[in-house]
Amino acid sequence: MLGTIPRQKITSLEAFCEQAEATFEPFVAEMESFVEDSRQADPEKFGELAFHHSGLKTREKIRTNLFGKYEGDVTRILDAVRGSLVVPGMYVDDLVAAMDERFARAGDIQDRISWPNKFGYRDRQFFIVMPNGHICEVQCVSSEIAALRKETHRHRESANEIERRAIKEGRLITLEEQREFKLFMKRCLGLHNAAAISSGLNEKLAPDLPEERRVNLVISAFPVVDFAEVAPRGDNPEPVYVVDLEEGALDWLPEFSKN
Repeated sequence: MLGTIPRQKITSLEAFCEQAEATFEPFVAEMESFVEDSRQADPEKFGELAFHHSGLKTREKIRTNLFGKYEGDVTRILDAVRGSLVVPGMYVDDLVAAMDERFARAGDIQDRISWPNKFGYRDRQFFIVMPNGHICEVQCVSSEIAALRKETHRHRESANEIERRAIKEGRLITLEEQREFKLFMKRCLGLHNAAAISSGLNEKLAPDLPEERRVNLVISAFPVVDFAEVAPRGDNPEPVYVVDLEEGALDWLPEFSKN
């Protein structure tokens, strides 16, 4: 389940950025050491274990997220220093247990395998406390889901841009935008669901997961959607995708919230 999310102790943005910059290289070294030790200790489970990171978040990106996602609260920024540990789906639980044994953990493990997000993404999110007190995010993710990240990230960002654009313009999303959002969401759900089913992750869905969500997360054969990429429009830097579907093809999706 999704439990307690930790908070950073630093409240100053400048001090936080300095701490994150000092933390990044030791964090990467610690993760790489963990991978090597785990491979040697249990090659059957962790022979394919790998660590990935996309670099330290820039100060500009941190500032953007601070006011765009965290309402100006520096203590809520947990992803300035982060990475992913990737292992075959059947060994994700073993990976989390090994992490919990080795590292000082902050807050609860965020179980997004039992409770996937609205795009069907699944992982177990682990927050570790480095020696200098900085909290870093580690996503324990199956190799089957990780293989889809590049493709699903593109669709998820396009969906999120629809929401961001409406918020920026101070309005509700239009019916056309609702339809576009559902298409991107559907594409992500379909890809993640297929990977979850093939790797056995759907067996780990929470028993108290609402039935309407469970139905969307176990369907493996959605109607095929052919996305046609066309030129960006207005100030939206993301490509726009259009598709012609039969009436009712999206009825399986939950109602879109305008709030």
